[in-house]
This record gives sequence, structure tokens and C-alpha cells, in this order.
Amino acid sequence: MIAFILWISSMAGVASAVDFSGQWEGEGTMTQVGLGVPKKTVPCKSVQMIIEHIPKLMTMQRYKANCGTIQPDWGPNRMEIRGTKIFEDDEETGSLEGNLLKTLTSDGGVQYAFNLRLNPAQPKKPETLDSYYGVRNRVGTIVIEGSLKRAHSQ
Repeated sequence: MIAFILWISSMAGVASAVDFSGQWEGEGTMTQVGLGVPKKTVPCKSVQMIIEHIPKLMTMQRYKANCGTIQPDWGPNRMEIRGTKIFEDDEETGSLEGNLLKTLTSDGGVQYAFNLRLNPAQPKKPETLDSYYGVRNRVGTIVIEGSLKRAHSQ
């Protein structure tokens, strides 16, 4: 019994065993807010991600979205997982707790937010991945939100 209690205590700071791995695809929306410009939300034809996730490392191999005039396409991006904390280039940028990944980074006056939530499968409903990618600078903010499903293997 004491060994079991010690084992449970040692697991307190360890992220749960969710696995974001896979190729994810779906639709979404893009919202833009700028200085002197009204808020505008438009549909995204597609949001796609390829993720490799092992217990201590998650790599966003590719993030791609088609949202009309805005079409971000980036990756790979490596995130080291230390317990429940996320590190990029040895800098703490976020957390992974349960089924929720949250990151926030800055680069040259631009802030980047990237969040994922893995929703488990339900009867007659496959698992889904909610994504949030936001970019903010002095002139405004762009947020792309997606609801994604695993892509079928070819």
C-alpha cells in the first residue's frame, strides 16, 4: 500500500497519456480584429495538422490552413514535455494537462498562441481535435479555430 501511494505521488507532475499523434483535418473559422477595423469572421476551407507525439516530445510536423486571404503553413515545431510543462528552445512556453495543450510565445513583438484539446471518442462519434492558432501584433489579431478529425490512411 505504501509503495502504491508513493507511486501515485510521483505521478502528480506527469502529463496524462493523451496522444495527439496523427494527421488531422477539418474546417474552421478565422477571426480578424485590427486597429480601426471591425471584427471579421470568415470560414476556413480546411485546417490540417500532422503531429508526432511521444511521452516527452511533441512535434508539429505541419500546420496548414486555407482561410481565404490568410493561409498559414508552418512546421516543423518541436515542443519538449517536462512533466506538465512545455518548452520550446529550452524556454517554458506552456502546459500539457490532461487532454489540453496550451502555448504562448513571443518573437520580435509578435505573440503566438497555439492550443489543442483532444476530445475522446463517444458512442457513434469519433475522437476530435479542437485547435486554436492565434497571432497578435501591434496592428491586430488573427485567430484560426478548427474542429478536426483524424484523416483516413490511404
